[in-house]
Amino acid sequence: RFELAVSATDEGIWEWEHAAGRHSLYLSPRCEQLLGHEAGALPRSLRGILRTMDRAVRRELLAVLRAHLRHGAVLRCELALRRRDGTPGWFHLVGKTEFDAAGRPHRTAGAVSDVTSLRRARQEVVDSHARLDSLYRNASIGMALVNAEGRYLQANAEFCRITGYSEEALCSPDCPVLTPPEFAPRDAQAVAVASRGERMEAYEKEYIRRDGERVPVVVTTTAVGGSEAGHRWVVVEDVSARKAEQRAIREANATNESLIAAMPDMLFQLDGDLRVVRHHAASASDLAMPPSSFLGRRLDEVMSADTARRFAAAALAAARSGRIQRIEYSSARQGSRRHFEARLGAIPTGGTLLVLRDVTELKDAELALRESEARWQFALDGAGDGVWDWHIATGRVFRSKRWLTMLGVEPGELPENTDAWA
Repeated sequence: RFELAVSATDEGIWEWEHAAGRHSLYLSPRCEQLLGHEAGALPRSLRGILRTMDRAVRRELLAVLRAHLRHGAVLRCELALRRRDGTPGWFHLVGKTEFDAAGRPHRTAGAVSDVTSLRRARQEVVDSHARLDSLYRNASIGMALVNAEGRYLQANAEFCRITGYSEEALCSPDCPVLTPPEFAPRDAQAVAVASRGERMEAYEKEYIRRDGERVPVVVTTTAVGGSEAGHRWVVVEDVSARKAEQRAIREANATNESLIAAMPDMLFQLDGDLRVVRHHAASASDLAMPPSSFLGRRLDEVMSADTARRFAAAALAAARSGRIQRIEYSSARQGSRRHFEARLGAIPTGGTLLVLRDVTELKDAELALRESEARWQFALDGAGDGVWDWHIATGRVFRSKRWLTMLGVEPGELPENTDAWA
């Protein structure tokens, strides 16, 4: 019956007869199987068994045995032993001693079991908890555990930084209210959703810091299951920097829009295929066609083929060189010829910015000036008189060719000032 009971258990049974002499140790077949040995392969004495162990393990077992036999301590330990094939394992050893009438140990018996898998699982749990604890304590987002009454049970360093309170202050009964009244209904909704086990979307709110300032945050609430039902995690992200960046972007965009609105030039934003995606004009009359005719279309679909090719080449040159490209062209507008100057620059994020300016008046003035100068020169050459002109404000003196010839002076010989008259 004993052998049947021993064979039916996964544990190895052992017995040590203290006064039996050399062969004083009984090991069940399961003991040897646990260590990968054939039946009868292990020594049948305590000394022989101890010699199969590493020195540190041997010392540990002897210390436990001495404490048990001398002081009545519990005989229980976990030993790191190597199996016959060299693989390491952990084994749980328990036992109890029977003493004779004189108080001397007579027989010690017990069991041994392989707890390698349990030990690994236990270590994995410990490692997992350590990783989670490290993540919790060093996370870049705030995390706090709150009970059903809304009291903080723990908070990590980032949560404390966001609120300005220490963990001790947050977890105390006198913890101040962090949420402004206007956000309380949203918090209550989040708690109700979390308590039902449903997923709650993150939402924005504010916390009142210890110094009285308000800090914008994004909050996520999730319920804790198991034995801590009713507790919930509050995960908080400080979005102060993001809000400041968004505000700066809005202000920059508003400034840019104001500058664009104040510009008399026409602006066109082109994508990589030279499609017009955005435009600005001080007046609709400045445009050759309504916006619906060119928005979303390529330049070669709204301009002449030659002009479109010139613009495409300039856009490519601007993208490659990083410098502004300049083009002058003319087109017919309402029965008259208008002149334009186009400047094209590459947009860092992709596409081209086209600035278009109507320079018709400037061109007309330049043409009129050239014609006036030509007529005046013709008059000077035809009159035969020497002419000079002194611009008193600048001190510059102009002398006609006839004037120089009459005085026997070569062109460029005299300075263009009044010093030559002294």
